[in-house]
Amino acid sequence: GLAEKLDKARSDTEELRARRKSNSELCEMLAHLNGLDADLVALGDMHFIAMRAGHIPQTGYKMLTSYLADMNLIFVKTSEDESDVWGIFFAPASQMDKAEEILTSLYFVRADIPAGVSGTPKQAIARFEEENDALRVKEAETAKDAKQLLKGYEQKLLAVYYTALERQKFNKIREMAAHSHDFFYIVGYMSVKDAKQLE
Repeated sequence: GLAEKLDKARSDTEELRARRKSNSELCEMLAHLNGLDADLVALGDMHFIAMRAGHIPQTGYKMLTSYLADMNLIFVKTSEDESDVWGIFFAPASQMDKAEEILTSLYFVRADIPAGVSGTPKQAIARFEEENDALRVKEAETAKDAKQLLKGYEQKLLAVYYTALERQKFNKIREMAAHSHDFFYIVGYMSVKDAKQLE
């Protein structure tokens, strides 16, 4: 029926919007790693070296540089702003737990890169933006289909609307009726046609 079709259109639209939002958030995160000209999948697939992407406060980054000399740890800075430094750090897989402890103490915030993200950050951003363009088109088509569907039921929906409107008017009139335990009465006037509907 109409309700099921409209529900499906609504859930499809919500799903499309959620995917666009997720893609936009990934693009925003990947933009901080844009200075890295390397395939993210290849970096994540190394056997003996582990990698973590994320950001660290400027104060933490200054302290981190002093740890780098004492540890088998490499931090590749990809971007920075007034408050944070973004980048990727590498450490031997066997020492990653210790490296993460140090980084956590310096308020490093890890940025999870989903498994489906491949290529350089720049290439991944371009793909997500292209996908979002396609999702916008699909969302517009879904809205157009729902509008067309409603148009087919326009007369029925208008009839339901006007019936509900009339009943609301009658209910307002009934609220103004005086009553006792046995009787009620309404003082006023209305058309014969409307009065018959109250019977």
